[in-house]
Formats: sequence, C-alpha cells, structure tokens
Amino acid sequence: MSKPYNSYAKYLKNKFGYRIKKISIDGGFTCPNKDGTKGRGGCIFCNELSYTPGFSVKDDIVKSVQNQITNDNHRYIAYFQTNTNTYSSKDDLIEKYDSALSASPLIVGLNIGTRCDCFQDYVLDIIVEYAKKTYLTIDIGIESIYEGTLRIINRGHDYKSVVETLNVLSDLKKTHNVSFDVCGHIIIGFPWETKNDQMLYASEINKLSIDHLKINNLQVVKNTKLAEMYKEKPFNIFSADEYIEFVAGFLSCLSPKIVIQRLAAHCPKDLLLYPKWSISKFDFYDKLDIFMKENNLFQGSKYSLTKASNPLEKDSFTTNPDGKILI
Repeated sequence: MSKPYNSYAKYLKNKFGYRIKKISIDGGFTCPNKDGTKGRGGCIFCNELSYTPGFSVKDDIVKSVQNQITNDNHRYIAYFQTNTNTYSSKDDLIEKYDSALSASPLIVGLNIGTRCDCFQDYVLDIIVEYAKKTYLTIDIGIESIYEGTLRIINRGHDYKSVVETLNVLSDLKKTHNVSFDVCGHIIIGFPWETKNDQMLYASEINKLSIDHLKINNLQVVKNTKLAEMYKEKPFNIFSADEYIEFVAGFLSCLSPKIVIQRLAAHCPKDLLLYPKWSISKFDFYDKLDIFMKENNLFQGSKYSLTKASNPLEKDSFTTNPDGKILI
C-alpha cells in the first residue's frame, strides 16, 4: 500500500533494489555536551540507554554488525547512533567507520549521527572520502528551531549554528562533486511551545539544506532532567490520536521532496515514563496512513500555502520570577 508521504523504505528500495535495514552501533563515543566541553549532563531529555540497542557491543563494532545481520537477502546500513559520532580524532573515526563497512559484504552504507558543532575540517575531509566509496548519510540533531527551547533543553548550541552547518555540508557536496544525504532530527511536543509554534517547524524545515527528516514526539524517559521536571509539575503530552492528527497536518505542510525516515519516537518500555500509548509502532503508522487518506492529506498537499516562519524571533518562553518555565 502506497504511503501518503515520501517514505524512507521506498527511497532505499528504489535506490538499491533490496530491502534495507539499519544496524545500530555504539562506537564508544561521548558528547561535548556531556564531557564538559560544551556542558555537563547532556540534553534534558537524553538517556542514551533509550536509543542504544542491547545487541550492540560497545567498542566491538564488527561483532555489533554481525550480531544484527539476520537475512542474507537483505542489505544493511551501519548506523553509528549513540552519542556524537564525529566527536573524536581523525584516526579513531576512520578506524571505526572502516570496521563497520568491512564487517560484512552485505553492508551497503554508513549512517553517522552527530550534532552541528562537531564538524572540524578533518571531519569534512572524512565525509568527502566516505561519500566517494559508499552510500553516506549524516544525521544532525536539530531538535528545535527556537533559541529559547534550545537553551531550556541544555542543547549547548544555538539554531544559527545548525543552519550554518547544514549550509557547509550543502556546499561540500557542490565543491567536491560528491553525493551524500543529510537528515535532520526534530522533537515535537515541548510543553512551553504552542501547537502553532510546533506547526511552524514545517515551514522552517522546508528552508533548510536537508534531504531527509526524523520527527520524534517528546517522551519523558527515566533518569533524565525532563523526568524530574515532569515529576515536579506534570505537563501535557501528545496522546496517540492527538499526535497522529498533528503529524498529518505537519506532513501536509512539508516539502514533498524531503524523505521521511521517522515519524515517532520508540523508547524501550522499561525506560519510558510518558506517554504510555496503547498502540504499537506498526499500528501508529497504519492509523496515520488511514487518517491522512480519509482526510485527503498527503505530504506537500499544503506546501505552497505554508507561511514562512521566523524562529529566531522567538528567543524566550514565559518564565516565573525564579526562572522556571511556565508549563
């Protein structure tokens, strides 16, 4: 059944002719927002155990890859997912990327998750070299288009830096005549943002130099600062039906050229506090497809009508005298 949006699965099938699966890898990297370079503790929503697969063996990349190859009829993309995977020395990055690509002949691509402030010149050189020899995707955590939100979540960089890095990567492709995909990652549902604030993400994303997009609904995960905030003062979180309706409208405003890699977050049940949706991952996507088709919505159906946003104007959100966010 065709999707009412530009799906990643279809994109990969058209590109390779095979079903493609991602192999998640913990390369043993850290993050400048955790080790003191930019900050301590990381983002308020981050618990790396919530997105580190149990079958990935830290620092044993070959074993991690081989553990996850389950079907010789499929092809696989090695996905460095945990923490900031361009945040290391040149030699270390090359050794780890090469280990992943050489672990199996079924590996057809490399996916590197990172953040906008970890692109030293040697990282850009590495990107060019790997783009020449494999299918390469660079994932960049945008998280929010609002400066106020980026400060609240302790992101450690501003939105301007995101835009600048995306433009550098776009120029890199042209200058060196190489091809690689850039995927942006955003989170929808921060409680201090209004629904209108959140819908404006679409018009801003349309202006960015990205090829793919991952959208996560906000989740409250154990052992995070966000969990402490929720315990102190619970806030509204999207129900499954509310989020399906929101995403349907969001996609209708999004450029049809952008490939959709993900539309909802998926955290291990033992770590997830809220929301406790009663539907599975697969049911979510089925219900979204049905909702969009019943309402004659598809990705880009309202694209030309989308009003351009100016996120940098929203520099702060309402606070109490003690500096706490009003939720």
